[in-house]
Amino acid sequence: MPINDIRNDIAVFYGTSEAITTDTTTTVGDFDLQEYGTGFAVALGASAYTDGTYTLAFLDSDDDVTYTAVAAADLVGSYVAVSAATTQLAQMSATGYVGAKRYLRVTIVSTSTSSGATVFCAAIGNKEVKPVL
Repeated sequence: MPINDIRNDIAVFYGTSEAITTDTTTTVGDFDLQEYGTGFAVALGASAYTDGTYTLAFLDSDDDVTYTAVAAADLVGSYVAVSAATTQLAQMSATGYVGAKRYLRVTIVSTSTSSGATVFCAAIGNKEVKPVL
């Protein structure tokens, strides 16, 4: 069976990589989903982990000004918070967004943190309009 090219069908976004050493909420990505109505997913991971719990939080907006928490029904899959309880393999997980809003903001909420971890976020969007090859 031939393997299909997906490079021209998706866009990969690198949100940010943050060294988080306090209990805080860190915005790691603001995404305009106008061209990605056929699919969008966000992944969270960590390295240099020493302590704390890091959880993704999703907010969406119609106008890129007023953001509200995403309804659970608009998230696909469950993500594993990065903590001492997760194994090395579980420290990267992805969640899909199927909401109807144009803008998506992804934050990492850190708790029980004193020395922290480097936490990163990446996103993949499935483009509605494909390039002509």
